[in-house]
Amino acid sequence: AKLLGPGRSCACSPDGRLVAVGLGSGGRAKGKASPHDGKWLVLDAETLQQVATPPQIRQQRISDIKFSPDGRLVAVASADNFVDIYTANNHAFEKVYECKGHSSFIQKIDWSMTL
Repeated sequence: AKLLGPGRSCACSPDGRLVAVGLGSGGRAKGKASPHDGKWLVLDAETLQQVATPPQIRQQRISDIKFSPDGRLVAVASADNFVDIYTANNHAFEKVYECKGHSSFIQKIDWSMTL
C-alpha cells in the first residue's frame, strides 16, 4: 500500500479484516520531523485500500499500535509518552481515553484478556 509517510508500526484486527498502521520517521534526533509523525491510518487487509484516517492528535511518531483481543478498541502509542485508546466501530475510530504520565516514550504495548 502507498502510505502518507514512513510506516513505523502495524497491527491486524482479530478478525483479519483491517490493518492499522502508525506513521512516523526516526524522530527529531535523526533530522527534521516528518509532517506525518503522529498520524495513523487503517487499511482493508485484503485490498490494502485506506478505509479510515483518524484525526491526528500526536506530533511524534507512532511507536506501536494494537487492537484489543475482541477488536473493539485500538491502543496507539506515540513517542511523546502517550497511549491513546480508540473505539473501533466499523470504519469509525473515536478517541475515548488517554494514558499519560509515562517517564519515557512508549516502545511496545499489548492487551490482556479479562476472564
